[in-house]
Amino acid sequence: MLFDDYISNINDVLKNINKKDIEIFYERLLNAIELNEPILSFGNGGSSSIVEHLSCDFNKGVSENNKLNPFVINLPSNVALMTAISNDISYDEVFSKQIEWVKMDFCNVFAVSSSGNSENIVRALRTAKSKKYETFAMVGFDGGRVKSEGLADNLIHVNVNDYQLIEDSHHILMHYLTKRLMKKN
Repeated sequence: MLFDDYISNINDVLKNINKKDIEIFYERLLNAIELNEPILSFGNGGSSSIVEHLSCDFNKGVSENNKLNPFVINLPSNVALMTAISNDISYDEVFSKQIEWVKMDFCNVFAVSSSGNSENIVRALRTAKSKKYETFAMVGFDGGRVKSEGLADNLIHVNVNDYQLIEDSHHILMHYLTKRLMKKN
């Protein structure tokens, strides 16, 4: 595959994302940040890296020289807690238990999942919804159970069957959200 082909493919994928969904996602995220509500982020594998980057860009990048001050807690960052939950309870509960144990009346959760089917992502979003937390998710492929079960109040769906194109799109969307929040003065 030539580089120009890959760029063309990613361009086509990005053009086909529902722009209204992106706008609603941004507005709800902005609202949460303006209300100083914490955001709990999580994902697996490459998606975990995207939410780790999101935590950095939101906590530092958006807060620096800006009236907005997001507070993002990236759940996969606590390796000791993740491995304890995985070992003693189940990897399927690695994020849902952390959300369950949150003592705040209200939080937002931000999941990134290429498949939208990972059991730990599905359970975490169900737990968040049971606590009446607002849920955000970026998914790929057909949207998986996250989309079909309506587990995200705010959803951006990258409808393509290619992990790399999905992850690249999710990363671009994360940077787009960051850039837009940074310009909000």
